[in-house]
Amino acid sequence: VIEVYSKKNNNNLIISEMKSNSDDYVVLKRLRGITHEIKALEFRNCPLSWKEKIARIFGEIADSEIRAYAREVGREREYESRILNGTKEIIQNHKTDEVPEYVNVLIKFLPDDYRENIDKSNLDTNAICMAVNDEMNKDKIGEKYYFDYSGYDLAVN
Repeated sequence: VIEVYSKKNNNNLIISEMKSNSDDYVVLKRLRGITHEIKALEFRNCPLSWKEKIARIFGEIADSEIRAYAREVGREREYESRILNGTKEIIQNHKTDEVPEYVNVLIKFLPDDYRENIDKSNLDTNAICMAVNDEMNKDKIGEKYYFDYSGYDLAVN
């Protein structure tokens, strides 16, 4: 914000950029909060079963209001990435084969390192589309992460 004052003379532009920076900061803090909420589900004293943890992630932590704010500042894909990668960690730590199919599909195509790109040649877009539209996936997690990135049109299916 200090740089904005030193470079700009137009007060409207200064206020606009300050609001944009503060919005991004607030969204980033909330996205980090999502990561912490998911990681807290891994604590030994968490009384939830792994099924309840998955339901909590996709039913409560994934929030359309947070998504809307993340979209406004260009962090919607990051929002989904944090949810998908957190879910993947929980499933890997519980080593179970009883994961809901929609969750299996959503995490199956994630790169090993969250900073890597998706391998578009291996995407099963029909399976991902079904997983995104699963009734348990209330906030349509995966829509932005997979379909915007792959160039696949979700509306086609």
